[in-house]
Amino acid sequence: MLNRKYCCLGLFLLSYQVVAQPQVELTLTQWLDPNCQGIGLVEATRAEPSQCIRYQVQIKNSGSSVAQAIKLELPIPTHTILKQGSVSNGLNQAVVNNKSPLQTEIDQLEVNESISLYYTVQVL
Repeated sequence: MLNRKYCCLGLFLLSYQVVAQPQVELTLTQWLDPNCQGIGLVEATRAEPSQCIRYQVQIKNSGSSVAQAIKLELPIPTHTILKQGSVSNGLNQAVVNNKSPLQTEIDQLEVNESISLYYTVQVL
């Protein structure tokens, strides 16, 4: 007598979906501008009255999808004033709680795209 055995082989299909997300990175760099002329920028840990500090804010989308409606508010440091004419396009000055931060809104930032914004303040 033959003995029949059945083997059931179950196949499972595993699927998943990766949700694409933007990943916005901000990098703030600062240089000392001793003569407030935008030339001869140096790295320094200290600034004297009447000297300027030049800031660069780099915004980069390192994610896997477009970043939309990015809003930034960059405060003007205490004991400094914004140097007129030193603000790059895209930054607007606004008054919030009697202080004047710089504001911007970026409609969209593509994957791996970056934007740099600049401004200079003078130490009082």
